[in-house]
Amino acid sequence: MATILSDLLKYRIVRHLTGEETTWVNTGTMASIKIYTGTQPATPQDTETGSLLATISISSSNFTGATGGVSELVGAIPFTPSATGTAGWARVYNSVSSALVDVSCSLTGGGGGIVLDTLSLVSGTGANISAFSVKQSLEVSGRILLSEGVANRVVDWITGKVTNDCRVFDNNTQYVFGGTIPTVVTSTIDGYIGRCDSMTGASSGTAGVMYIPFSTQSYTVNGGGGIATYMKMIYGSYAALFVLSTDGSGGLDVSTLNCTTTISNWINPQQFTW
Repeated sequence: MATILSDLLKYRIVRHLTGEETTWVNTGTMASIKIYTGTQPATPQDTETGSLLATISISSSNFTGATGGVSELVGAIPFTPSATGTAGWARVYNSVSSALVDVSCSLTGGGGGIVLDTLSLVSGTGANISAFSVKQSLEVSGRILLSEGVANRVVDWITGKVTNDCRVFDNNTQYVFGGTIPTVVTSTIDGYIGRCDSMTGASSGTAGVMYIPFSTQSYTVNGGGGIATYMKMIYGSYAALFVLSTDGSGGLDVSTLNCTTTISNWINPQQFTW
């Protein structure tokens, strides 16, 4: 099965990106891995299945700083199984033993989220985690494109590399653009045709659910304005991009794409799932 984030971890990520938490809460940081036999459960909220074969402590020192939204192991993590069996899947926990991530186990080339040097674990006989990547896609829900800096910050929160904030969806001026939609998101604002001031996102209290914007948002024209195609939400060097539409086909729905004058109630709150 695929790597699956827990509701708790998605909740932490969204609350931090929307500024409801400005210091990363360590309940979102990985602290240990437990390897089990059998088939991975449907979600990390489900009770562990199979037999526990090994418990491995991990810390930020085990991981590289993220690049391209990906952090890799610095080197293999040795461990000694406490039971004998065939490794099937693993669950990653925080420091208070709450589940954060479920992954499958495999040998090199097998497509597992955690790669072991052997799946046949023997009690008291050393083995190694040879690869384990922590990733944040640059595309969320098929509707939001993240700058590499945002994706890297999310991953570094999870691995414990950083704890400071990245409030890209919190009370910032957002810039509207026309023309070709870029494939790489940056924080540059050259050539914007309008803006939405102090636009805020918020968590709904449900895991991984975010409202953008938090309240109805108006548009202020810059210069002569133009035909809007996308909007950037920017916080310092961090940015997220929304393709605009009026029919639900884009990342963010607006009342009109013809943005040559100031428009009241241009965007209504919309829900996104991390």
